[in-house]
Order: sequence, then C-alpha cells, then structure tokens
Amino acid sequence: AHGGLNSEAESIRRIRVLWPAFESNGIYPLFVTWKSGPGETIHDMLQDSARGLFGEAGIPARGITESLREATDRTLEVAARGLLVRAAWSEMKENVARSSEEGHGLDVLADRLRDLQRATDGELEIHLMGHSAGAFVCGRLLTEFGARGLRASSCTLFAPACDLGFALEHFRPAMLEKRLPRARFLVHTLSDHLERADNVAKVYGKSLLYLVSRALERWHKTPLLGLCTAFDAATADNG
Repeated sequence: AHGGLNSEAESIRRIRVLWPAFESNGIYPLFVTWKSGPGETIHDMLQDSARGLFGEAGIPARGITESLREATDRTLEVAARGLLVRAAWSEMKENVARSSEEGHGLDVLADRLRDLQRATDGELEIHLMGHSAGAFVCGRLLTEFGARGLRASSCTLFAPACDLGFALEHFRPAMLEKRLPRARFLVHTLSDHLERADNVAKVYGKSLLYLVSRALERWHKTPLLGLCTAFDAATADNG
C-alpha cells in the first residue's frame, strides 16, 4: 500500500514497475490502489498561498536564515490548516476507514485472504508493506484480520504517516494478540536532519510528514509514527 497522495494512474504505473520484482522473488503481490490523488493540488495550493503571503517572488531558495525559515514554514502551516489541504488529507483517511465497512475494499480483501489461507491449509504467508499513508491501509487490514482469525507474518512501514493514536489502536493490539510477530513489525524512518532538509512544493522547508504533523492533523505537532522524533524522549517537550 503506497502513499495516498497519488492519482490512480500514477499508482498503476508504479505497480507495473514493482510487480516483476516481487514475482521473480517468489512473492505474489497484491497492491492497494488509491483513487485520491491530491498531491499536485496540495503543491499548487501551497505555492499559491506562498505567493499570496510573500509576493510573486515567493520564498528564496537560498540565503534564508534558520529562524526566518521556521517563521515562513509556520505561516504556511497556519495557511494550510485553513485551505483545502487539510480537508483533502482528512478525506483520504476517511476513505480508508470506510473501506473497512461491509462489502468495501479492505473488507472484501480480508475475506479473500481468509478463503485463500483455508484453501492452502494455513500455509499462506501474508506480508504487509506500506509507505506513508499506506500505513492506514496496513493498520486497518490488521484489524480486519483479527475478526477473521488471520495472522500477518510481517508488517513493514516506510515513513508511516499515521499518528501514534492510530498505531496504538491498530498495530499494538495485533502484536499483543499474536496476529503479528513483534520482531517482524519494522518501521523505517529518515533522520530528523533529512526530514528538515526536504521540502514540499519548494515552498515549505520541511518534509511532507512535518507538514502533516504540524498542519494537517487535528493538533499542531501531532506525533507521527514515521517521524523519528516521536521515538526520542528528548524532543517530547520541544515546543
């Protein structure tokens, strides 16, 4: 399950590239394709907002001090909360939640995996992988497994964009109930230095996860599972 800020066409292109690599290594891949692709829209809205706030010249790419960078990022974070950026992110998460309802995507997928495991006399191994917002798919799918007696052999998340509340609601019970081996739950994150060296739309001077944490979630600086600072006690009271 890849990130949610991709169009359906872009998702299918990525599947065509990845499929042969999985298959040649003895893995039959099942991909979850999103139909929400607000990535480009978010970029456009942030750039328009930056021009409106800072003029047509926008924010200089170089020569800006760290304190000024923080100030401009905070201004954009406040603007993003009032734009459709936050609404698009919320809708994407709601779409994943609705996919767990009866007859919807994740509900049907979990049923088919249960049937397949029964047909293979329990020999089927299920490995979950998610990038960014794909963590929401993996988490809810694990919860669906619980209702069907299914287990996952592993779950690997790359820069997961879910908040810690979601992780405690979906990933933690799966491990406590032995539906997912604790040693096979792997979270890959960037260093905080690399998160801060990234940018969104060339106007927001940090990574998308920073923007999500500081502007798109309900609370400012919501701890995300994919931000390494969420695992660092020294940053717990950092502003």
